Amino acid sequence: MEISTISALNSDYSIAKKELDKLLETGKLKKNTISKLLKLENLTIIGDFLTEYQHFDNIDLVDIKKYILKNLDNSDRLFVSDLIEFASMWELELPYKKCIEMIKLYEDDHSYVQLAMISYLFENLKISYIEPLFTTLYDVLNNPECNQSVQVKAAFFLFRISHKKEFLIDLIDLVVNGQKNSELMYNLLQIDYNSKKYFDYYSLLLAILPPEYQKDSNT
Repeated sequence: MEISTISALNSDYSIAKKELDKLLETGKLKKNTISKLLKLENLTIIGDFLTEYQHFDNIDLVDIKKYILKNLDNSDRLFVSDLIEFASMWELELPYKKCIEMIKLYEDDHSYVQLAMISYLFENLKISYIEPLFTTLYDVLNNPECNQSVQVKAAFFLFRISHKKEFLIDLIDLVVNGQKNSELMYNLLQIDYNSKKYFDYYSLLLAILPPEYQKDSNT
C-alpha cells in the first residue's frame, strides 16, 4: 500500500472513506495491506474496514484477534465496541472473565462497550461463568447510573437466560416507559435467535412496541 494511500486513509473521514471504498473494491487484500490498515491512526476507518471487508481467512483472523486483545482497553470506547462486534461476527474467542469485568464500568462513553459486550457474552455463553455473568447483568439492570439502553439489553438477556418473569416485567417497563428503547427492542427481536421460531415471547414483546414497529418481519 502506497504512502499516499495511507495518508489519505488517515485524513478527514470523507476523504478516508472514499479511499477505503476504493481499496475494498479490489477484493481480497494482501496480508501486508491488512497489517498496514490495522496500523492506521484513523480508528474510525479501521472500524469501517473490519465491518465492511468480507474476505478474512483463518490466518487473518488470528492476527486480528491479537490486535483486538491489545486494544480492548483503548480510550476510544466506540472503537472498542466495533472490535467486540467484529469478534462476535467472526466467532473469535475473547477472555471471558475480562469481558464480564468490562461490563461493570459506567462512564458515559463506555455504554457502547457494554452494549456490544452483553451481546457477545450471551452469544458465547459459558455455563461455567453463569454466576458472575448473571450477577453483573443484574447489577447493571439495577444501577441508576447505567445507560438505559444497556439496561434494556441486560434485562432482555437475563430473561433469555433465566426465564424469570421479574426480568420480563423490568424489560417491558423499560420499553413502555422509555420511547427511545423501542428501536433497540425491535432490533433485538430481529436477530435470528430471538425470532418467533426460537423465542416464545417474541410476539408479546413485539406487541408492546409503537405501531411503526408492528410490521412483523418474522412471520
